[in-house]
Amino acid sequence: MTASILLLLATTALIGGVVFLVMPTRQLFVLAFAYTTVIMGLGHFYLGEERVYWLAPAFAAVVGVHFFLAARLNKSLRVSTDGLHFKLMLFFLAWATFTSVLNVIPQAQAILAIKNYYMMWLLVVPCAYLASSEKNFLNIERFLVLLLLLQVPFVIQQALSTDNWDAIVGTYGGDPETSGNSGTLLVFLAVGVLVAVSWWQQGRLSLWLAGVAIGLAFLIVLPAELKGFFIILPLAMAVLLRRLIFRAPGQSALLMLLVGVGIYGAIGFYDTALGDDSVGRNARIERSFEYFFDSRFADIKTGEVSRGASVAIWYEDGGTSASRLVGYGLGASRLSATLANGEIAQKYAPLAVNSTTIAQLLWDTGIIGLLIYVAMLSAAIIESMKIARRSTSKIIRARADLLASIAFIFLPLLIYNRSLVDGPTIQFLVALTFGMICGLKRQAQVHRDHVTRQDRLVTGPAIALPQPDLRPRRT
Repeated sequence: MTASILLLLATTALIGGVVFLVMPTRQLFVLAFAYTTVIMGLGHFYLGEERVYWLAPAFAAVVGVHFFLAARLNKSLRVSTDGLHFKLMLFFLAWATFTSVLNVIPQAQAILAIKNYYMMWLLVVPCAYLASSEKNFLNIERFLVLLLLLQVPFVIQQALSTDNWDAIVGTYGGDPETSGNSGTLLVFLAVGVLVAVSWWQQGRLSLWLAGVAIGLAFLIVLPAELKGFFIILPLAMAVLLRRLIFRAPGQSALLMLLVGVGIYGAIGFYDTALGDDSVGRNARIERSFEYFFDSRFADIKTGEVSRGASVAIWYEDGGTSASRLVGYGLGASRLSATLANGEIAQKYAPLAVNSTTIAQLLWDTGIIGLLIYVAMLSAAIIESMKIARRSTSKIIRARADLLASIAFIFLPLLIYNRSLVDGPTIQFLVALTFGMICGLKRQAQVHRDHVTRQDRLVTGPAIALPQPDLRPRRT
């Protein structure tokens, strides 16, 4: 372990210890939220400091441990973590631990495993507690919309200062000379739009203001060339509005039309401003898909591996049947700039064979681990839809639909990049979503209990009337 990492960990422990003692869990969570989504990325992009990414999991751990200790001291701090998605999350972490112990991973891999696979999940329980309050839930939604608005000035500045569209990342970090976390920008833009549309669905926001949010998102997408946005957003919108489409087809159609016009305009913009006149629009789209699914593209100079190739390499050279099932342990496929590379990473270096979440999970946790992880994400969608179906509250149903649509976004990320298992900002969003599902489930239960009590007050208690004796009498 390098001296810089030791110094960073010591500094984090010192700062975390002081903050740990003086701040309540709610303020700690806000600080972790702001750091992970804004401060961290700006520190990397404008100051060139990559080690800021190590502090995000540390903040998450501080929030989780602080809440655990507070709950031990204050018995009134009770939180419900009921839900299949939460049980599968614990199952995945248990499996990841098992396969790492089985493969006897070295110390460097273990440190990366704790950072990338465990620490962010400590946020789920405090998030569940905070989201069980309607006020806190609304504040989280506000912050997600604020993040959408906050990207506008930074994206404009970045677009004017560089010709590299892959370095337009908003507040989510990257290298101005090469590339950055544009995929994270894509996800949070989609989430901000979904929250705005959910507010319209709840009656908190007018239709034209929801349209403004969509317009701002497209304004950011154009210079950053976030083409995946045009696939992810319509699909997530369909999940969000799946019930409303049948109840209010006119307004829903108008909103979807705004999205469709934006997509068409964006494609036209790329075709005229960024495209080659010698290549047609259909050919350009076909070329993009060919690169996406290319199973042979690997650049030994840059280390870039296409999404299709990342899975193809594992398929062709994944080892024995046992290794394919259980993997090589957490961190095995991870190239690290600060710690030693994992076993698989060393074998294929400098190629990043873990360029997608699917590939990294296959190498690290095997087929079984990947299936558990996919089941966990799917269960989050199902759990949210179940809350929406059973609740009689319009607000809770809309919020459940929102969480289902956000959780749906995580599925395409399995093949889009590896941010689900290696990107602290996306991991923060996943943990936040999982906790909010648990919190909303608690809200729904409280609402059902309240409705039941109101019904009893209106109808009054049931009175047992004497039953007539219908047995035949002897004469």
